[in-house]
Order: sequence, then structure tokens, then C-alpha cells
Amino acid sequence: MTSNFKEPRIKDSELLKMLRQKPCVACGQKGLIETHHVRSKGAGGDDNEKNILSLCLRHHQLGSTSIHKLGHSKFFEKFPHVLNLLKTMGWEFIDGKLRHPMYCKLDE
Repeated sequence: MTSNFKEPRIKDSELLKMLRQKPCVACGQKGLIETHHVRSKGAGGDDNEKNILSLCLRHHQLGSTSIHKLGHSKFFEKFPHVLNLLKTMGWEFIDGKLRHPMYCKLDE
């Protein structure tokens, strides 16, 4: 029998719970919060709190203004405060790409 259960990408259940209790960084909505890896795990990102944004369903995946639909550049144009938040977490947005010192080896 196959299961439809999808294993959470974030393994640390306490971190996941804390992130899901935060409001959406784009609109402030509370509840139905998902987590978005700024640098995807496939690109070498990890579950570090500085690599994860809390986003509502609309701004994560489903809406016309979702980060997955718009991409980072257009998302930050629409929600510049999210880019400002990332900058406080050590991220830089250079030539349309997000960079963070903890991932600089991956960018070489």
C-alpha cells in the first residue's frame, strides 16, 4: 500500500513549528504558513534559520504573486521589505542572484 504522506523537508520539528507560527513575511497573514528555502536544498542550501522564509500559501506557491511564480527578482520588486529582511539576515542581492557568506564556497 502506498502512502500519500510527504515527508517534511525540514527535519528539525521544533524549527519547523517555530517557522510556521510566524506570519507571512510578504503580507503578515497568520496560519497556513509554509517554509521557503532561499537557497534550495538542491543548490546546497540547508535548514539554517537564515535560509528559510515563512510564507503563506498564496505567496509561497499558489498565488499569482508567489515567490515560485515570480522568481526572486520580481518578488522583491513587489515586496521590497522581504529583501530588506533578507539583508538583515546576511543576504545580498547581486546581479539578480541572492548570495550569503555561509554559501560562498558553493558560488565559486
